[in-house]
Amino acid sequence: KLGTPLSNVSSSFKLGKYNGNLYAGYLDTRTWVFKLLRWSGSGWAEVFTSKDTCSSNTFTMTSAEDGIYFSYLDDQTHRLSAYRYTTSGVAKLGDMVAQGDAYGSDIGSVSITAEQGKVVLGYRDAVKKQINVKIFNSSQNVWEAVGSSTLTGDGIVKLHRNQIYLMKGETSSTNGGELYRYNLSAANGEWSRIGPGAFSEESAFEKDICFIGDVPYVAMIGGSSQHGKVINLIDGQWGVLGNKITNEKINNLQIFSKGNDLYAIYCTDGKKVYIKSHFAKEIIITPDENPD
Repeated sequence: KLGTPLSNVSSSFKLGKYNGNLYAGYLDTRTWVFKLLRWSGSGWAEVFTSKDTCSSNTFTMTSAEDGIYFSYLDDQTHRLSAYRYTTSGVAKLGDMVAQGDAYGSDIGSVSITAEQGKVVLGYRDAVKKQINVKIFNSSQNVWEAVGSSTLTGDGIVKLHRNQIYLMKGETSSTNGGELYRYNLSAANGEWSRIGPGAFSEESAFEKDICFIGDVPYVAMIGGSSQHGKVINLIDGQWGVLGNKITNEKINNLQIFSKGNDLYAIYCTDGKKVYIKSHFAKEIIITPDENPD
């Protein structure tokens, strides 16, 4: 256990590593401000607290070699904004990413990803149910749309080797999720679907993605079963990797890789945290250039 347990912590608790230090980010359920803490070796030290109150379903955080990145929707201005924390302090990235309505209800499913100086943020417009993906132009200090897409549903984005992966799905229907890829080095501005179609016939209550080499591994909690599983392409078809993670109902599922090992972290209804591992072999996949 690292230090004294933190109080008033929302379920959207995030961990990150930067400059050799461990960081924790969360929304304070008493004041609904964002707090960022650094582990000192003997305790948690608060390094940043937002002046804004935040909407809980729009908080997201990630870490990269050049800082801790986070984003949230301001409850007062209804603006979705993104920030970067470094040892020099916190800097706002551009004016804003998107503007919400009077209730902030048209922005949801927010995720942020960063790699080698690039920062990408995805969110859903609840009016059109459309997924928007934007990349930060640091030279102009503005957010710019990535490609042209009419994809709908809930989604998360992940940068990997100069490519943006978009894992989309529906949390309130029987539609399975799909995985798309956008090559930042290409000039065609198109999203390519990976695999033959939906990676699951069951809706995704929660989802995450990680990589071994260039191979994506999708983790999801089924909307009806609430069981966790990891999915990858096997002989060109989506299939479950090994057995289900567990037969219990779980939440807060995250997946990571190290070498050729996959690690899944999750919580059960009994409030216990589990870590499980699986050995996976790297394979080569080809995206569907002309998705239906």
